[in-house]
Amino acid sequence: MNLTFEPIQKIDGRSAAQLLKTSIRDVIKKNKIQHPEATLKEEMASKQLDLESYFSGRGPIELCFVAKHHDQIVGIIGYGKPNTIIQDHFRIQDERTPEVKNVYVLPTVQKRGVGTFMFDKVLKLLQKKQFDAYFLDSGYQSSQKYWQKKIGLPELVLKDYWEKGYHHMIWKQKL
Repeated sequence: MNLTFEPIQKIDGRSAAQLLKTSIRDVIKKNKIQHPEATLKEEMASKQLDLESYFSGRGPIELCFVAKHHDQIVGIIGYGKPNTIIQDHFRIQDERTPEVKNVYVLPTVQKRGVGTFMFDKVLKLLQKKQFDAYFLDSGYQSSQKYWQKKIGLPELVLKDYWEKGYHHMIWKQKL
């Protein structure tokens, strides 16, 4: 798959929002989340706020990128200040340990290397910026399986964080 990787632009906002909605709906379905429409609404409000904050320069995301295939956005990823779940469970002494955030791939192109492509690009960028480590977290079981396969066991598992049997995982990885 021929992909480009570039910083998201305001003009990409509508397409990025559609990708997020499609991807989040797919994750909710795969994970058999109770109250799917309420969860989708909550997740979309959060991601929309992230994008708006990013474009205004006031948000927790330092940089946000999109992967495109033939000018269509097929993936989104960012990095920035660790979220409150991470902050609440780790003593973050170094303000220079970012979180890799909002990794979403269009369901129709999953398992075709898009996520790996974006993740590798962000890790190379973090190394170039001389970061020593990064955080990544996930509350969705399907995503947790992906990340465990990709980067190993999490540093911390918050058992029954969302509800009984639905854990939250946090990774802290050296670069």
